[in-house]
Amino acid sequence: MSNNSSGGKALAFFLGLLFGALLGGGLGLALAPEKGEETRKKLKKKSEEIKEKVDEIYEDLKEASGPLMEAAEEFEPVVSEASEAISQVAKAAPAVKEEIKDRLTAISGSLNSTKKRFFKNVRR
Repeated sequence: MSNNSSGGKALAFFLGLLFGALLGGGLGLALAPEKGEETRKKLKKKSEEIKEKVDEIYEDLKEASGPLMEAAEEFEPVVSEASEAISQVAKAAPAVKEEIKDRLTAISGSLNSTKKRFFKNVRR
């Protein structure tokens, strides 16, 4: 359903954000005027912090989207049934329109006939 698509877009955004942060942090530390060992320690520490943050954000998103996903799953059959009913009505519409037209013509004819008989009897 389209809701899954929305959740996928949010996840992709946060993964992109994470990747950008990692890349920016890594380049910043790599270009810093420190010894390689110190830089590697900082990179490792930063990557662990970022991983923890991403895990936390992921769990929050997963928890927050749970009720929404359940509601979407419950609503999906209703939407499917309504869509099918609308499709059937659309297919039947021309036949129904013709039937209504035919019945209106018949009613109109009966009404005219009744009028003629009524006024014929009134004039006598």
